Amino acid sequence: MTEDSYTKVSIEEIGTNSSNQRVDNFLLGKFKDLPKSKIYSIIRKGEVRINGSRVKPHFKLSLGDKIRIPPLFLSKKSVSCNSSFWGNSSNLNDGVSRDSKFDGTTEGSMDRPLRKKNPIVVNEIIKIAYFMILFLEF
Repeated sequence: MTEDSYTKVSIEEIGTNSSNQRVDNFLLGKFKDLPKSKIYSIIRKGEVRINGSRVKPHFKLSLGDKIRIPPLFLSKKSVSCNSSFWGNSSNLNDGVSRDSKFDGTTEGSMDRPLRKKNPIVVNEIIKIAYFMILFLEF
C-alpha cells in the first residue's frame, strides 16, 4: 500500500468503550500507524481538545466527552533505502557473502539481531561503507 491520506478535523463523542481511558492511549489505539511522538506532539500543542479545552496526555476521558482530533497526515509508505539510487552495483558485495554474519543473527559481539523485516538496510549499509572506504583512502 503506497496510499497517503489526510484526515479532516473530526469531533467524536466518547462512548462506553473509551470512557475512563487516557487521551494519549485513545489516540494511539485509533491511529496505530501514527508515531507516538506525533500523538504526543499534537496533544502538547493543544490541537487535541476535549469539550473545547486543551488537555494533558494523562487526562481521562469520560462518557459523553467530545474530542476534537486535528487534521493528520497518514502515510502508508514504508520508509527504506532506495536500492535503485545505487544503480546496478552487484560488485559492491564482492568480499561479503550474503550468508555471513550480516544475515541478522547474533554472532560474535552483537548483543541483539538486526531487523529481519528489512534486509535491504544491511545491504545498503555495506554499500555505503564500501564507498566511504574507496573515497576516503588517500
